[in-house]
Amino acid sequence: MYLVGITAADEFDAYLEDLDVKIYLVGQTKGSAVYNLEDVAVADPTAGSWQEIDADDYSVPTNANGVILRVEKEKKTGFRHADSTDTWTGELEKDTYLQAGIGLSADNVWDENLEDIGKLEVFIVAYTIALAE
Repeated sequence: MYLVGITAADEFDAYLEDLDVKIYLVGQTKGSAVYNLEDVAVADPTAGSWQEIDADDYSVPTNANGVILRVEKEKKTGFRHADSTDTWTGELEKDTYLQAGIGLSADNVWDENLEDIGKLEVFIVAYTIALAE
């Protein structure tokens, strides 16, 4: 599954390498996700243990409650809410592209655990905000 922002005309672009690929719209966000026009690259933390990543460093506002990350990877990696003590890394396998939705702590941070630096690229695609009820 892949999350993508849409234009003011409710449009998005897709590239298909061959016509056997099908694209389905399976859900939508209405104001709770703010998509970046261009994905924002996140600097690599120290590998081999959980490291705190500060969303403030990437212009994510303090009223955000989560980030949506795009990961291009060749090694195992994991993500967790920064207030979590969960040690499960997820061990997302290599040679893939994925997205992850991660909660932010009150300090506007999340945690990453990278197996190896240089085999992974992480980008902020969007951030999430609470909707007024």
